[in-house]
Amino acid sequence: MFRINSEADRLLRSLFQYAAKRREEGVYDLTRILSGYLNEYLNSDVVMSGRNNFAKRLREMAKVYVETDPRYQSRIDSY
Repeated sequence: MFRINSEADRLLRSLFQYAAKRREEGVYDLTRILSGYLNEYLNSDVVMSGRNNFAKRLREMAKVYVETDPRYQSRIDSY
């Protein structure tokens, strides 16, 4: 159980550090931040090697969010 929690903590800390770096660059859009994190960090072989189930779930969640968010935003904007 400790291994799962430490892995989740490590991945979420890296996400927050990545988001802070992007905010310094002037990017505040959550979709752009998640898309960049997905491409730069979660798709790397180092993160996805082995039996890292939390990383796989986080990657799938981020992919679904990035793929569906523009559709939801366009629906909200049309109202």
